[in-house]
Amino acid sequence: MNHDLPHAPSVWRNDVPDFALLVRRTLGGIRRNLPVLILGSALAGALATGLALTRPDYYYGTSAIMIDPRLGGSGDAAAAPTIYLADALVVDSEIEVLRSDRLLRRVVQKLQPQIVAAMSNGAPQEAEEASPGPIARLRQMLGQPEEEVAPPPTAEEIQEAQVAWVGDNLTVERQGNTFVILIGFTAEDPRLAADVANAVAQEYVLFQQDDSRNRVQQESAWLSAEMTRLSIEARQAEAAVQKFLVENDVPKDGETGLAGATMTDVEAEIVDQQRVLRSQTLFTAEIDTDIRRLQNERVVGDLLSLKSDNVSLSRLMQQYKDAQRSDGGNTAILARMAGQIMNELTTMREASEAVKEVTEANLAKLEARHSELQAELSQIAATQIELGNLQRESEAVKEQQRSVMGQLQRSQSQDLYIVSDTRVIDDAVPPANPANPPLVLVLATGLIGGFLLSLAWIFMRGQLDDRIRGPQPLRDRLGLSYMGSVPPRPFAPAALMNPGLLAQGKSVDSGQLYDSLRRAAVVLRRDRGTTLVSSLGQSSSRAMLSSSLAAFLTSQGEKVLLVEGDISNRRLSSVLRPQLKNVTPVNTTLDLANPSERLTVAMPNIGRSVDPSNYSAAIAALLASRQDQHEIVIIDGPPLSGAVDEIIAEAKVGKVLLALPFGKVSLHALEQILDRNEGIGRRLSGVFLTDVRQSRLRRHDPILKGKPA
Repeated sequence: MNHDLPHAPSVWRNDVPDFALLVRRTLGGIRRNLPVLILGSALAGALATGLALTRPDYYYGTSAIMIDPRLGGSGDAAAAPTIYLADALVVDSEIEVLRSDRLLRRVVQKLQPQIVAAMSNGAPQEAEEASPGPIARLRQMLGQPEEEVAPPPTAEEIQEAQVAWVGDNLTVERQGNTFVILIGFTAEDPRLAADVANAVAQEYVLFQQDDSRNRVQQESAWLSAEMTRLSIEARQAEAAVQKFLVENDVPKDGETGLAGATMTDVEAEIVDQQRVLRSQTLFTAEIDTDIRRLQNERVVGDLLSLKSDNVSLSRLMQQYKDAQRSDGGNTAILARMAGQIMNELTTMREASEAVKEVTEANLAKLEARHSELQAELSQIAATQIELGNLQRESEAVKEQQRSVMGQLQRSQSQDLYIVSDTRVIDDAVPPANPANPPLVLVLATGLIGGFLLSLAWIFMRGQLDDRIRGPQPLRDRLGLSYMGSVPPRPFAPAALMNPGLLAQGKSVDSGQLYDSLRRAAVVLRRDRGTTLVSSLGQSSSRAMLSSSLAAFLTSQGEKVLLVEGDISNRRLSSVLRPQLKNVTPVNTTLDLANPSERLTVAMPNIGRSVDPSNYSAAIAALLASRQDQHEIVIIDGPPLSGAVDEIIAEAKVGKVLLALPFGKVSLHALEQILDRNEGIGRRLSGVFLTDVRQSRLRRHDPILKGKPA
């Protein structure tokens, strides 16, 4: 980045930091707060080591149990799903059982003397008949009632305290991804540590067996009651079937089949009679056709009703045909023979009609019988459906009774031998060595913890404290151009008479001041106009900065007019007037001095009160009278909280430079001031950090990175 040409707030620039810059900023922040980090780590390490040294030796006993998640349950309970996640959930849930108060009470009852002794050794000994303390004696002297003595704990409270003590020192954890659970106990007595760990494992196994036995007994009792209920229901269902058979006179299966066969025969006869009826109807129609043909004397070929088995009609028809061939003109013979054929056909028609009548009568009887059989079968079917429902209900009750009987037999067999899903695979032995962590590990942990806590404290302080201590917040939050940092007391008034002194400094302070002034000079030369140097409050560093900037521009060959703009405090006058000679009064308001050939200083009259409005008008008149001299005008103006707007308007200020004391100005306050005063924000060309000590220059000013001290 070119620091000689600072960016204006309205000009776009790429402020996105890369990874290397972020690393440098982080390391820089750690380096700046290194004393805090070292102190925090040292205190935490010392505290952890001291606590470790004062803590007595304790021992850690461990036992192990293994749980098969696919065993357990009773009766016909479904087995656990054979997937790892379900098995893991079963094992993890048993850890809560191992830490439950119900199980720990059993352990306390088993090892109560040892637990009471261990708790008594760990608790502070109190004298039974202790003398009253000084506070109690003072209360007696003042006549105040004594505090009520708490009643002694009950047996239940003592037991709950013992259970809580065992639970606090008990650790239960799963070993990796296996089905093994490690049970550990911490105590000052190695024998007690091993005994409690073993007791928890053993009581858990017994607890599981008792629980399984209780479940089996409860299930057996329920199955017995269910068996009794189902037996009663089975008898009631069978009685309902028999009652239905008697009340509805349900026929046997053979009788039902006979009715169905009879109905089948009747249907076959009906079909046969219908076929005969259709045949006779067709034969009658053929006879009628033949009769009409004979009546119309249009007999040609054979008759329609002539059958091969009708010998007489066949003979008459043959004679008729022979007569037609031999004696076709004898109509009398032909007519007589046609009459004989017609008589035969009439006889045949009457016989066919008689057969039709008989067939229709038989068909009517068969249909009536068919209707009777159909009604009978419908009634039998309805009865059979109801009977089937009753029989199925009876069979369902009997099947359920048989299933419950099987479950009851298996449950009773399990009551004789309980299959446990838990077994102890490792017993705890009294440990020989204490389980206290090594002092080196405690110290390292304390140092790391202190370091992390210090980092957290530094981070929180950085988030809550928004005082400006570097250029980055000015760029990121406000988009301001950073001109550089100015050390305390950077300016010697002799530099006004000899501007070359600014470039002769060899210290870090002098080099930093020179670089900052050089960057500011670039901005002032860009638009030769009136520049106001201001601050948020009264600050002597602002006057120092204005004087230094004027001296630097003079050393660069520029003509400069330095004006005292803070009429209320006259900071610039207090710094420069003792060193100035040949001060010439211009009017009743202003004095002028020429410390060097190219520098003119305008100050209010000494020893005379000046009205601020008249003084602003006098400055405006002075600037108007010196326009032809092409000077760079620098006004050491009032703070932003003062009458800065008036002097900006009167002097037609084009640029504003801010002098902010290091670590004393809130970023939020500066942002609010700039938001309220848009005129200052538009004219603001750069910001200086003043009163920066030499030890902080390299930390907060990126211009000095890599420069030798």
